Amino acid sequence: MKDTKNYGPDCLGQVIRIIDDTEIIINVGSFYLTVGDKVIVYTTGDTIKDLDGTDLGVYEYDKATLNVITTTDNYSICKTDAIYQKASFGIPQPITEQKMFTGYAHISIDKGQVEPINIENKNTVQIGDPVKKGVKKG
Repeated sequence: MKDTKNYGPDCLGQVIRIIDDTEIIINVGSFYLTVGDKVIVYTTGDTIKDLDGTDLGVYEYDKATLNVITTTDNYSICKTDAIYQKASFGIPQPITEQKMFTGYAHISIDKGQVEPINIENKNTVQIGDPVKKGVKKG
C-alpha cells in the first residue's frame, strides 16, 4: 500500500480486523514482516510546512506499538506487549506500587505561537488505520 499523500511514506498497510483489545490483523504479509518485528498503528494529521512554505510531509501520531506474532503471505497478526507484575516473596505487589507514566517535562514556550494539531480518535485503534514498521528494541 503506497498512499503517501494520506498516510506518509512509511505506510505498509492497514488494520483490517480487531480481534480484541490486545490483538489485531493487518494486511501486510511475510514479504515485509517477520515474527518478532514491531509495527506501529498510527493516524495522520496536518501537512507540516517549513518556514518557507515547503511541504515536509504529514504529521504522524502513533496510536499503538505491537509485536508481530504470526505472518502469512497476505496478512500478519499483531499483539500488544505482555504486562508482568513483579512479585515479592511470591506475593504480587499492589498496582499502586508499579511504575506508572505520568507525563513529560515542560519546556518554556511562547504560548502565542502554539498551534495544536487536532486529530479525531487519536488514541483509539480502528479498522482502516495505517500501519508502519517500528524499531526493534535490543
